[in-house]
Amino acid sequence: MHSTRLVANLLIGMNLGMFTQKILNWPSLNWAQHHPLTWKLKLAKLLTVMAPSSWIKYDWNPDNDPVSLILNSVIWVMMCMGEVNSFFLINLFQLPRDHAFNVFRQVFFCLAALPACEEWYEYTRHVRVYNTGYVTKEYKEKYLGRKPRIGQTVWLLIITISLETAAILKYSLALNLFSKATTFDARYWGPWATSSVLFLSYFTIHCWYFYRGTRAYPRWLKMLKWSSALPLLLLCRLYAF
Repeated sequence: MHSTRLVANLLIGMNLGMFTQKILNWPSLNWAQHHPLTWKLKLAKLLTVMAPSSWIKYDWNPDNDPVSLILNSVIWVMMCMGEVNSFFLINLFQLPRDHAFNVFRQVFFCLAALPACEEWYEYTRHVRVYNTGYVTKEYKEKYLGRKPRIGQTVWLLIITISLETAAILKYSLALNLFSKATTFDARYWGPWATSSVLFLSYFTIHCWYFYRGTRAYPRWLKMLKWSSALPLLLLCRLYAF
């Protein structure tokens, strides 16, 4: 009985806890308290232990670089495609909404998106420095000297979403699902076309200002950028709330 407690609690349990603490980079715990702690200090210490060791702040495009603007759009467009694929896969496989496949798939994308966001952010930092020639303090402290490459988690998401999209197109054509869809009239493509024209107009003018060396952008240009999203609100009338 005592030997079981010694092996299970001391040799296995405490050593596993020590290794877990090192892997998660938790701060060392001082169990010998010289002064009694109030409940506020105890709560603050508990939150400190459970909180991340540092918080990361993303500043995706401080210089308004057009190339960085395109690269920044890649990561959220890719995740939007993965989200839309969820509905296509449910219809293709005839799965109920509460099926375990849907839950595990969403958990996988959520866990993969966390490191992928950081990996893609680092890659865009290298590209921005290459295009603008301006090295920020953040780049010097975190990314200077590192190889500019796309991270493995980003590649995992790209391959997964690409294979899903290819499979959806293949089986949709095989099952003749496109012909069963409703008429694709202006109610569907009109908002997308209008939004695309407005954003392309903004992007063209933005590139003209940027590569001319003028970094003082007029206020109406920013209004044109955000107004390009307004036509998409017309799509809300097609949803069955």
